[in-house]
Amino acid sequence: MLYGDPKLKLELTGPKKLSAKENLKRIEAVLKISKTYGDGLLGLANKESMGEELAQLLGEWTHDYEFPPQRFLFQFEVERLSFSSFGQLVEMKPWKRMLVLGCLSIIRHLLHKRLLRPSQLTPPRETSPLQHLNAKTIASVLYHAFMELLSQEVPRQFDNQLHVDIDFLCKSKSGCLDAEDNVEQQQEEEGAPEDTLIQGLFSKSQLQDVFIDHKDRVENIKALLNCFMTEVDELVQTSYKKKTWDMP
Repeated sequence: MLYGDPKLKLELTGPKKLSAKENLKRIEAVLKISKTYGDGLLGLANKESMGEELAQLLGEWTHDYEFPPQRFLFQFEVERLSFSSFGQLVEMKPWKRMLVLGCLSIIRHLLHKRLLRPSQLTPPRETSPLQHLNAKTIASVLYHAFMELLSQEVPRQFDNQLHVDIDFLCKSKSGCLDAEDNVEQQQEEEGAPEDTLIQGLFSKSQLQDVFIDHKDRVENIKALLNCFMTEVDELVQTSYKKKTWDMP
C-alpha cells in the first residue's frame, strides 16, 4: 500500500498549508498504514519467520552474563542496561531484553532499512521522491511511538557503568542512523539531539496533529509494537533455553 500507489501523499509537514479536510485525510491514512505495519510485525513473530539460528544468537546477546558486541548497541540502549564489573549484561529482565530486540528489529531493520533505505534490500527496491517522503512520514510516526514506549518502560541509568573496569566498558555505536543521504554532514555540524537513533526523521513536534489529536490511536500502535516485542522475546528465550538444554 505504501509503495503501490504512486499518487498517495502522506506528508503532514511542508511549506504548503494543508486544508483541515486534507490534513485529516492524510492523518487517517498515516495512522491506518502505521497500524498495518504493526499488525504485519505481529504476524512475523513466529519461529518460521525468525529462524532457529537467529533466535539463538539473539538469546545469547540478551541473556544474563553475556558480553554485548562492542559498538553495536546505541548509547540509548547502553544507558538503560545493567553490567557486571567485567562488562557482562546482568539483570536482563523482559523489558531490557525487549529494548535490545526492538532496537534491532524495529529501528535497524523495519524503519531504517525497509522503509528509509529500500535500495539496500535484496533485491533493491527503487522509490520515487514522493514514495520516499511517504515512507519517511510512516517511519517517523512508528519511530516516535516506539521511542515513547521504550522511554516509559526502561528508564535511563546515567551511572550504570561507573563500577565497570575501564578495560571492559561497553562502547556504544558512534553516531546514529541516517534517514537520508544528506543527513551525515548536517549531523556532524549540529550534533544529533539527545536520544536520537535515526537522524533526519520528522520531529515529534512536526507530527503533533497525530500524537496529540489522535493519542488513542497512537496508543493502539504502541500496543501492537509491545505485543510484537513480547512475542519475539518469548521465542528467543525458548530457543536459547532449548540450545542450553541440548548441550552435552
